[in-house]
Amino acid sequence: MNNNLMPPVHNDPHTQAYQLAFMAPIKIGGMIGTAIAGPAGAPIGYALGAIVGIGAVWNMGKHRH
Repeated sequence: MNNNLMPPVHNDPHTQAYQLAFMAPIKIGGMIGTAIAGPAGAPIGYALGAIVGIGAVWNMGKHRH
């Protein structure tokens, strides 16, 4: 029985780095948005975090050797 919930591709260090670079700003943005404006601020924080995450992944892709 395979207890690994993630597909094997997520064991690749490059894939993990891209995933973290995208997901971390979204989670942090949601927390900051909630802290500033309460539940109504969370979607704005998530959206801004997604923009930062996309920028991070885009930049990593341009500089990957």
